[in-house]
Amino acid sequence: MKVSVLTIGRYSNHMFYSYWHQCSNYFRWGGDICRITNKRCVKDCVVMCERSHELKIPSFVLHVYGCNLRCKFCWSEALYKSLRIEKEPQQVVGDLVCRMNALNSDQGLQSSATTKPSDLKCIRITGHEPSLQWDHVLEVLQILNDRPEFEDFWINIQTNGVEIGKPGSRIDLDPLRSLENLNLRIEISFKGVNPTQFEWLTGTSHELFHYQCDAFTRLWSIKSAKIDVVPELGINHCNKLRGKKNEDLGVQIIDEKGNKLNFLDFDPRFEQAVLSKTSLDVSEENEF
Repeated sequence: MKVSVLTIGRYSNHMFYSYWHQCSNYFRWGGDICRITNKRCVKDCVVMCERSHELKIPSFVLHVYGCNLRCKFCWSEALYKSLRIEKEPQQVVGDLVCRMNALNSDQGLQSSATTKPSDLKCIRITGHEPSLQWDHVLEVLQILNDRPEFEDFWINIQTNGVEIGKPGSRIDLDPLRSLENLNLRIEISFKGVNPTQFEWLTGTSHELFHYQCDAFTRLWSIKSAKIDVVPELGINHCNKLRGKKNEDLGVQIIDEKGNKLNFLDFDPRFEQAVLSKTSLDVSEENEF
């Protein structure tokens, strides 16, 4: 893929401090070295550190700004109230390199870490909705692909898929095939398992649920040894409290009548497009 015109990406680092807290079991030393040594740099940096729930290792995370849904359960609503950071692809990669160097050069962190900073091999691109800035994301990925320090990195792209699957979508997936030095994991975050659930949870048209299914079909067609495609039930909930037997105490998602949503009530189109190929990842189901 050739980068012709640089696109501006919109990001938020609103979750900077809370994400670093997730790394405390790996980096057992003070606080985030970037926060301590250069607060001014951190203010404009789009790169945060977190614990990867998918790979169970520390990882970098990029939070894009802007979404095409307004989900009732959205935890990132606060991002709309935060400052928006705008950067070109080279600047985003520059932030990643800067953050890698800062972690790897800190002696205190190196000596006390249970996991070395050099072991960070994952970048999660999430938000809000990455597909709304698809050209920018592709340019970032191409630059990463051509940088030796990012060879064999896992890139985890999380999307609701609506923009990818809508009729006449202009999103080009073919350039992903050329990223031979990266490992891609693309997660489609399904907002329910049928159109009725989708409409209730997102406050948008039930038709967009079918766009999600079509997006999965498109992405599945480019699945390869270097590109994994995963359907997720992108809703935080749990069936029970940790250590408790009473399921009624768990965090449940309900409909407008107060009835618990049945996430096994699969739409036929969802079964054909998704479940006939692979199983639905429900890793967002957490016990509190």
